[in-house]
Amino acid sequence: MKFAIPLICCLTLVISSFGQVKLTTQTGIITFNSYTPIEKISASSNQVIGSINKNSGAIEVYVTIQSFQFKNALMQKHFNQNYMESDRFPEATFYGTIKNLTLMQYNTPGTYQAQVTGFLTIHGIEQAIAGRGTAKVTKDSVLLSSELKVKPEDYNINIPALLRDNIAKVIEVQIKLSMKR
Repeated sequence: MKFAIPLICCLTLVISSFGQVKLTTQTGIITFNSYTPIEKISASSNQVIGSINKNSGAIEVYVTIQSFQFKNALMQKHFNQNYMESDRFPEATFYGTIKNLTLMQYNTPGTYQAQVTGFLTIHGIEQAIAGRGTAKVTKDSVLLSSELKVKPEDYNINIPALLRDNIAKVIEVQIKLSMKR
């Protein structure tokens, strides 16, 4: 009897891995860029958690704000303290779906176009958002890539008047999630 419970747990794990409906990663990458004639700002995080349900097209992405790395340490400090207030708002999330799911062939290698809609929460504000992306399917993995356009003002991110020309009105956000099959 003492072997029955571990055996049942092992069998449950083996059986659930055969019909793997949900793909996950803990090593996704999010990069954002702000380009103006005055200044180019970019940062990235490789501490991104993401998942996709292959049947429903549901996507979830989570990143800790303080995990974004800048080339300039002072810029990183200002980003966390003054703009993102990462002590008060420690994470950003995206919950959405692939709208053209019927075109995705997760069992056939290739590159598929995706239309994504959902809700992005940054700085404690949730906004509906849409974007385009691709799903590159190989025999071993699925690489989801998407680009979103984000306006800091939509998320109550205050930029002082003195620095408004240094930061783009629309920030380009790239998301890459590589998930093993």
